[in-house]
Amino acid sequence: MTEEFYQRGESGMPGKWLGRIRESMAQLTPEFSATRAIREYTESHYLPAASGYRDRAADDGALGASLLHWKQNIDRHWSEVHFGS
Repeated sequence: MTEEFYQRGESGMPGKWLGRIRESMAQLTPEFSATRAIREYTESHYLPAASGYRDRAADDGALGASLLHWKQNIDRHWSEVHFGS
């Protein structure tokens, strides 16, 4: 394989090597394209994050408010927590 790089034609270019590189690029470009990366990030991260935000923001943030009240209740009564008899 590496000898292909050193086998130069009349133009001084390594024709077989360049052919191998072009073929690799043609096969790999779809895997490493910006379009694919944006689509994958959108589907895997941005859309689920937006959906999660909509869920948390529903009912004027009722879920967040209930979590805050739960935490405040624990904070208020933490001194009363004990284990054992």
